[in-house]
This record gives sequence, structure tokens and C-alpha cells, in this order.
Amino acid sequence: MKRLLLILLLSTVCISLQAQFSISFDNSFYKQFVFIDTVDCHHNIWQVGRPHKVVFDSAYSYPNAIVTDTLNPYPVNDTSVFILKVPGISPQYGTFPIMSFAFYYQLDIDSGVKTEIDMSLDSGAHWINLYDSLPYGYTWNLDTPDIKHSTSSWTRFYLFHNWVFTPTTPDTLLFRFTLISDSVFANKDGWIIDSVNCFYWWEGAAKQVQNNNHLTIFPNPTTTSLTIQSTNQPITSITITNLLGQTVYNQKCNSDNVQVNVSALPTGVYFVKVNGVEVRKFLKE
Repeated sequence: MKRLLLILLLSTVCISLQAQFSISFDNSFYKQFVFIDTVDCHHNIWQVGRPHKVVFDSAYSYPNAIVTDTLNPYPVNDTSVFILKVPGISPQYGTFPIMSFAFYYQLDIDSGVKTEIDMSLDSGAHWINLYDSLPYGYTWNLDTPDIKHSTSSWTRFYLFHNWVFTPTTPDTLLFRFTLISDSVFANKDGWIIDSVNCFYWWEGAAKQVQNNNHLTIFPNPTTTSLTIQSTNQPITSITITNLLGQTVYNQKCNSDNVQVNVSALPTGVYFVKVNGVEVRKFLKE
């Protein structure tokens, strides 16, 4: 099952951190982040499933994708919209992350169809059409992808942003995908999207990480409890955060051996910060 994937590398000088947010539409994980608007678009044809169409006969990542109807051509005079929510990651490790957003798509449309990708940095209060102007700090990784014409194969959409040069970062990014058909029936498949990936990178940290050989955290992975041991200094504070930078546990203590009950935490990857400096990763199963 594809979930949020995190890799943490620690050294005696700095922290190098990478995170990946991934949706393949092959399990129910996508439901937390994809909203198909059937309120404003009563006949919304975006569907998640296995495509069985003339051009769209398979997903990029087998078996499922999100597609404008998994069986039928798009109808006339139709507007279909879905919104993808991508979690931002706060700069809690000393630097703003660098981010890339990418997915694979195919288009089978006629000249009268409009396809749009809009982005919101403020939870949908304002939308920016990515083909009119990019938000500050965002650039295309290579050339601007063409979503106005049919494609001959799977094509990669790749947007890049360096948050190091941005004073603030949103907690959530919203991407809105819209297909608007005209009054002429073209017997075309429409739009298919798959394998959404968002990568984050940090290089360096505000606080130097000390030699952490004295610190032991076990068992890892764990299902119920986590034991934290220190051999050279007392443990005075423990903070646990999730991948979104949200604090899920905070404890003051004064011991060289601390047990933390994590049974109530959802399955996923977490960080333990000990004494406000040392950072370790663990997996809650």
C-alpha cells in the first residue's frame, strides 16, 4: 500500500530529510485527499477505477486511475471537477523544504474541450490558473506541459518550488482539475491521471545534532509502546510529531529510561525529538 514515505538521515553536523506523498488510486488511501465535486457539478464524470475505454485501456500504475468516466466517452455540455489536497510540511527542522509536485496523465479530447489546472494556497479562497501565471517561487521543471491537446502516450506533469525563498508555507495545497466539453459529441475518452507524487527535501538544520550514539529507541516498528533510553544525560523532554509537522505527543520528564504509549496513534511514520534537539524516526504499525 502506498502511503506517506519518509527517509531520515542524521549526522554529527546536520539533518538531511526527504519526504514523499504518493497516491496511486489503487487503494482507499486516496479518499483522504481527493474530492470529486458532485454539488456544483451534478453530472460529474470523474471516477476512480480501472479504465476500460478505447484509448484509456489501462492505468499508469495498474489497476486504477482517476479518469473522466472509466467506461464511456465524455458527454456534451459537461463540466467535471475534482480537487486534490496535498499536505504541506512545516519548516520545523530549521529550513523551508524544497518541493516538487508531479503526476502522469493522458488526454483524448477534441478542439472544443477546455482543460484547466488551478492551484490554491489558501484552502480554496483564491485559485490561480497554472497556465495563466504560476504562484511565487514555482517553476516548471522542464517545459510547460501541454494539457490543451490530445497526447499520444503517458505524459509527466512536473511542477517545482523552492520554499527556501518563500517567507511562509501553506499547511495544505489544493489542485483543481476541470474538464469542460462543448456541444459537439466527439466520442473521445477525455482525461486520465495517475501516480501523483509530491517530494520534499531539507538540507541543513538550525540546530546542530549532537552525537546520538548514546540514544536508543525501541522497538521500531512498534504497535503499542516506545522505550527511549539515554546513556549520557537525563531525558528532560519528548516531543512526537507526524509527517505534517503536527505535535501528537509532548512530555516533560527527568529520567534516562522513558516509556511512551503510542497505541492510540494512527499507523504511519513519526519523529521523536528528545531534549529539543535529537531527532529519531519510528514507524507505528
